[in-house]
Amino acid sequence: METLNHKLNTYFETWMGPRDKRVQGMLLLDNYLPTFALTVMYLLIVWMGPKYMKNRQPYSCRGLMVVYNLGVTYLSLYMCYEVNRLVK
Repeated sequence: METLNHKLNTYFETWMGPRDKRVQGMLLLDNYLPTFALTVMYLLIVWMGPKYMKNRQPYSCRGLMVVYNLGVTYLSLYMCYEVNRLVK
């Protein structure tokens, strides 16, 4: 797996140039393989999801959406706080 990761990183670095040193060690920015795998999984879910749910009852996602919306709201408030703190 490490060899594949090294080959993939080398290929993309020759194609797009060297990566920014500030992103070393950051999740999904340090290597291309996890980002590629998540992209493929997303595309498979988008393609296979409607086929899987064709003859099934819809799921209720209300609770999940409430948690998601609260999380995004708190994240937005935090970012607004940090921006205002930096501007002052």
